[in-house]
Amino acid sequence: MSRQPLYEVFVSFRGADMRRGITDFLYTMLIDVGISIFGDEEELEIGEEIHPQLIRKIEQCKISLPIISEKYASSKSCLMVLKQVLQCMDKKNHIIIPIFYYVHPTDVRHCRGPLAWALPEHQKRNGDGSFLYHWVSAFHRIRKLDGHHLHEKIVV
Repeated sequence: MSRQPLYEVFVSFRGADMRRGITDFLYTMLIDVGISIFGDEEELEIGEEIHPQLIRKIEQCKISLPIISEKYASSKSCLMVLKQVLQCMDKKNHIIIPIFYYVHPTDVRHCRGPLAWALPEHQKRNGDGSFLYHWVSAFHRIRKLDGHHLHEKIVV
């Protein structure tokens, strides 16, 4: 008999303001219909490397919902998680449904606006910019996926 995954959906987002808005709304709606959720900010400290335990939880999930907001790219943790989620999609039957929250999907694909502003900051802090290629590539791939574009903020 196969074990049921502990979590079915993984939600990735950036910032406390997101937690009090769309993320709370999304969590409530999914939990109300019986879907178990894991969110990256529950256990991942800002700026830390991804722990093997977090990778296992992401791999356990069937679906990932990255909420790409204006501040998403400013978090090294979010960018590392996004890369991990894409690896899960490549290796497993993992579905990614991006939510473009107050950012235009085209800006995500071309790394413009707030997403573009954050990347040079990462380069300054981390020296060599070779890792930026992977994150820019991740944004290109995320933009190509079917997702949702929300252009009005949800306040709960």
